[in-house]
Amino acid sequence: TFPYEISGSPLRNSEGVVTGTICVTRDITERKSMEEALRAEQRLAATGRMAAGIAHEINNPLNGIRNCFQLVKDAIPKGHQAVRHGRLIEKEIDRMAGIIKQMFTLYGNQGSVPTAVDIRELMGEITDLHSPEVHSKGMRLRVAIGQGLAPAFAPRGALTEALHNLIRNAIDASTSCRGTISIMAK
Repeated sequence: TFPYEISGSPLRNSEGVVTGTICVTRDITERKSMEEALRAEQRLAATGRMAAGIAHEINNPLNGIRNCFQLVKDAIPKGHQAVRHGRLIEKEIDRMAGIIKQMFTLYGNQGSVPTAVDIRELMGEITDLHSPEVHSKGMRLRVAIGQGLAPAFAPRGALTEALHNLIRNAIDASTSCRGTISIMAK
Protein backbone atom coordinates (compact mmCIF):
# COMPACT_ATOMS: atom_id res chain seq x y z
CA THR A 1 0.00 0.00 0.00
CA PHE A 2 1.09 3.54 -0.61
CA PRO A 3 -0.49 6.98 -0.48
CA TYR A 4 -1.76 8.24 -3.80
CA GLU A 5 -3.63 11.15 -5.26
CA ILE A 6 -6.32 10.70 -7.87
CA SER A 7 -7.90 13.26 -10.12
CA GLY A 8 -10.50 12.76 -12.81
CA SER A 9 -12.06 14.69 -15.66
CA PRO A 10 -15.09 13.79 -17.77
CA LEU A 11 -14.52 12.93 -21.46
CA ARG A 12 -17.08 14.59 -23.72
CA ASN A 13 -17.89 14.02 -27.35
CA SER A 14 -18.42 16.82 -29.88
CA GLU A 15 -22.02 17.32 -28.67
CA GLY A 16 -20.83 17.73 -25.04
CA VAL A 17 -22.16 14.36 -23.87
CA VAL A 18 -20.00 12.58 -21.27
CA THR A 19 -18.66 9.40 -22.86
CA GLY A 20 -16.12 8.46 -20.26
CA THR A 21 -13.71 9.64 -17.59
CA ILE A 22 -9.99 10.17 -17.59
CA CYS A 23 -8.42 9.33 -14.21
CA VAL A 24 -4.84 10.02 -13.26
CA THR A 25 -3.29 8.54 -10.13
CA ARG A 26 -0.01 9.66 -8.72
CA ASP A 27 2.17 8.08 -6.00
CA ILE A 28 2.65 10.75 -3.33
CA THR A 29 4.85 8.72 -0.98
CA GLU A 30 7.74 11.16 -1.36
CA ARG A 31 5.55 14.22 -0.71
CA LYS A 32 4.03 12.60 2.39
CA SER A 33 7.50 11.74 3.62
CA MET A 34 8.65 15.34 3.14
CA GLU A 35 5.53 16.65 4.91
CA GLU A 36 6.21 14.38 7.88
CA ALA A 37 9.87 15.46 7.97
CA LEU A 38 8.73 19.10 7.98
CA ARG A 39 6.30 18.42 10.85
CA ALA A 40 9.08 16.66 12.79
CA GLU A 41 11.41 19.63 12.18
CA GLN A 42 8.73 22.05 13.38
CA ARG A 43 8.19 19.97 16.54
CA LEU A 44 11.95 19.94 17.14
CA ALA A 45 12.15 23.73 16.65
CA ALA A 46 9.26 24.22 19.09
CA THR A 47 10.99 21.96 21.60
CA GLY A 48 14.19 23.96 21.14
CA ARG A 49 12.38 27.26 21.74
CA MET A 50 10.79 25.80 24.85
CA ALA A 51 14.16 24.49 26.10
CA ALA A 52 15.77 27.90 25.53
CA GLY A 53 12.91 29.59 27.38
CA ILE A 54 13.22 27.20 30.31
CA ALA A 55 17.00 27.65 30.37
CA HIS A 56 16.62 31.42 30.42
CA GLU A 57 13.91 31.37 33.10
CA ILE A 58 16.02 29.10 35.33
CA ASN A 59 19.29 30.94 34.73
CA ASN A 60 18.23 34.26 36.26
CA PRO A 61 16.97 32.81 39.57
CA LEU A 62 20.05 30.56 39.66
CA ASN A 63 22.27 33.64 39.47
CA GLY A 64 20.29 35.10 42.36
CA ILE A 65 20.75 31.87 44.34
CA ARG A 66 24.48 31.93 43.60
CA ASN A 67 24.83 35.53 44.79
CA CYS A 68 22.75 35.00 47.94
CA PHE A 69 24.65 31.82 48.71
CA GLN A 70 27.88 33.82 48.45
CA LEU A 71 26.65 35.91 51.39
CA VAL A 72 25.79 32.77 53.38
CA LYS A 73 29.16 31.19 52.55
CA ASP A 74 31.03 34.34 53.60
CA ALA A 75 29.23 34.25 56.97
CA ILE A 76 30.42 30.71 57.79
CA PRO A 77 33.52 30.74 60.05
CA LYS A 78 36.60 29.26 58.36
CA GLY A 79 36.98 26.19 60.58
CA HIS A 80 33.28 25.31 60.73
CA GLN A 81 32.15 21.91 59.41
CA ALA A 82 29.59 23.65 57.16
CA VAL A 83 32.43 24.97 54.96
CA ARG A 84 32.66 21.53 53.32
CA HIS A 85 28.91 21.56 52.63
CA GLY A 86 29.22 25.07 51.24
CA ARG A 87 31.78 23.86 48.71
CA LEU A 88 29.42 21.04 47.68
CA ILE A 89 26.52 23.46 47.26
CA GLU A 90 28.68 25.80 45.21
CA LYS A 91 29.85 22.91 43.03
CA GLU A 92 26.23 21.85 42.38
CA ILE A 93 25.20 25.42 41.55
CA ASP A 94 28.06 25.55 39.04
CA ARG A 95 26.97 22.20 37.59
CA MET A 96 23.39 23.43 37.17
CA ALA A 97 24.69 26.62 35.53
CA GLY A 98 26.72 24.49 33.11
CA ILE A 99 23.68 22.42 32.13
CA ILE A 100 21.63 25.57 31.58
CA LYS A 101 24.43 27.12 29.53
CA GLN A 102 24.53 24.02 27.32
CA MET A 103 20.76 24.19 26.79
CA PHE A 104 20.93 27.88 25.95
CA THR A 105 23.88 27.33 23.60
CA LEU A 106 21.99 24.60 21.75
CA TYR A 107 18.63 26.33 21.54
CA GLY A 108 19.07 29.92 22.71
CA ASN A 109 19.05 31.80 19.42
CA GLN A 110 15.81 30.34 18.17
CA GLY A 111 12.70 32.43 18.30
CA SER A 112 14.29 35.60 19.70
CA VAL A 113 11.74 38.32 19.10
CA PRO A 114 12.89 41.93 19.48
CA THR A 115 10.74 44.02 21.83
CA ALA A 116 11.02 47.42 23.48
CA VAL A 117 13.13 46.93 26.62
CA ASP A 118 13.35 49.56 29.37
CA ILE A 119 17.10 49.62 30.08
CA ARG A 120 16.69 51.36 33.45
CA GLU A 121 14.29 48.66 34.66
CA LEU A 122 16.38 45.81 33.26
CA MET A 123 19.61 47.14 34.80
CA GLY A 124 17.83 47.52 38.14
CA GLU A 125 16.85 43.84 38.08
CA ILE A 126 20.31 42.71 37.03
CA THR A 127 22.21 44.83 39.55
CA ASP A 128 19.89 43.64 42.35
CA LEU A 129 20.93 40.09 41.54
CA HIS A 130 24.66 40.82 41.39
CA SER A 131 24.92 43.34 44.25
CA PRO A 132 25.32 40.79 47.07
CA GLU A 133 28.30 39.15 45.37
CA VAL A 134 29.87 42.48 44.41
CA HIS A 135 29.58 43.82 47.97
CA SER A 136 30.80 40.58 49.54
CA LYS A 137 34.00 40.90 47.50
CA GLY A 138 34.58 44.45 48.69
CA MET A 139 33.71 45.94 45.31
CA ARG A 140 31.19 48.55 44.20
CA LEU A 141 28.71 48.47 41.34
CA ARG A 142 27.88 51.87 39.87
CA VAL A 143 25.13 52.25 37.25
CA ALA A 144 24.45 55.50 35.40
CA ILE A 145 21.47 55.55 33.03
CA GLY A 146 20.86 58.77 31.07
CA GLN A 147 17.58 60.61 31.61
CA GLY A 148 15.05 60.05 28.84
CA LEU A 149 16.93 57.04 27.44
CA ALA A 150 14.79 55.42 24.74
CA PRO A 151 13.93 51.74 25.16
CA ALA A 152 16.28 49.30 23.44
CA PHE A 153 14.62 47.33 20.67
CA ALA A 154 16.13 43.86 21.13
CA PRO A 155 15.26 40.32 22.23
CA ARG A 156 14.87 40.81 26.01
CA GLY A 157 16.34 37.40 26.86
CA ALA A 158 19.45 37.92 24.75
CA LEU A 159 19.95 41.44 26.12
CA THR A 160 19.49 40.24 29.70
CA GLU A 161 21.95 37.41 29.17
CA ALA A 162 24.50 39.77 27.60
CA LEU A 163 24.28 42.23 30.51
CA HIS A 164 24.51 39.40 33.07
CA ASN A 165 27.61 38.13 31.28
CA LEU A 166 29.15 41.63 31.19
CA ILE A 167 28.75 42.05 34.94
CA ARG A 168 29.81 38.46 35.62
CA ASN A 169 33.00 38.95 33.58
CA ALA A 170 33.71 42.28 35.28
CA ILE A 171 33.35 40.64 38.70
CA ASP A 172 35.66 37.80 37.70
CA ALA A 173 38.23 40.21 36.28
CA SER A 174 38.09 42.63 39.23
CA THR A 175 38.15 40.37 42.29
CA SER A 176 41.81 41.02 43.00
CA CYS A 177 41.61 44.83 42.81
CA ARG A 178 38.41 45.37 44.87
CA GLY A 179 37.48 48.22 42.54
CA THR A 180 34.32 49.67 41.09
CA ILE A 181 32.34 48.17 38.22
CA SER A 182 30.75 51.02 36.25
CA ILE A 183 27.94 50.61 33.75
CA MET A 184 26.66 53.55 31.74
CA ALA A 185 23.89 53.89 29.18
CA LYS A 186 23.25 57.23 27.43
